[in-house]
Order: sequence, then C-alpha cells, then structure tokens
Amino acid sequence: MLLAAVIAATWYTSAASILSVNSGSMEPKISRGDAVVVRHIDPLDIQVGDIVSYHSPNDNAVLITHRVTAFNPLTGRVTTKGDSNASADPSISSLQAIGRVVYVIPGAGGYINALHSWLGLVLLIYLPTAVLVTGELRRLGRFYLRPTYTHILYR
Repeated sequence: MLLAAVIAATWYTSAASILSVNSGSMEPKISRGDAVVVRHIDPLDIQVGDIVSYHSPNDNAVLITHRVTAFNPLTGRVTTKGDSNASADPSISSLQAIGRVVYVIPGAGGYINALHSWLGLVLLIYLPTAVLVTGELRRLGRFYLRPTYTHILYR
C-alpha cells in the first residue's frame, strides 16, 4: 500500500516518471529489480555526477540510466557510464536526457514490470474495477427495485 501511495503521489504531483531497472550496470547504487523516479531536467542543468535517464542511441524504445562522467555545456554533449561498467558510453546530446534520478525504490521494479504485463493489468486493474462496478450495480439495483408502497386515500 505504501509503495502504491508513493507511486501515485509521484506520478500525479510532478513531472516525473517511474522506471524499472533491468540491468546491474549501476550497482551498488541502483540494482536490477529496483525502480527509479526520474524527474524532468533542463538539459543545461545537467552536472557531472548526476544519474540521468536517456533513450538509447541504438533503440529509442530502450531507456538507459547511467551516471554523467563529462558534460560540455558549449557543445551540449554528455558522456555517461554505468557505475559497474568498465568503459563509458558514447556521448549523447543533452537534449536526449529525459530526466535526473531523484529517488531509488529498492525492489519495486518487479511490481512495475508486472503492471505492464497482461496478467498484471487483469489482476491489478481490471479485476478490482469489475468488483467495484458489480458491487455498485447491485447496490443501485436494490435501491431502485425495492418495493414501493402507494397509499390510496378514499374519501
């Protein structure tokens, strides 16, 4: 429940995204299976040492979350590296950065991945919604189908 409250509060109150971590490239700071809260950042506010998320140059559907090792504000180029990786990533434009990691939620990545699966959607969204709607329809049915008594007054 606490995790759901944190996720909902983060999602609705800020320009942030919650991402699951699927590799160990940032261990020990961020482990596989963790979730990270990424808040939008102005490309010129990036600093060396920040952990940023950005779209992979090879596959736009893949997000990479690594630490900034070099930033050139004149060219707008950023170099990143995973903490446990041996070599740095190819430099990217600072415009590719979608945000800076502001929170790490240990172990929550699995829940986020489950939400994105078909079974997770059914169990966590559709089934509870169906139970609530069914209960409300039954309550309304009992209210509107209850017997009504009309009194006929004879003079």
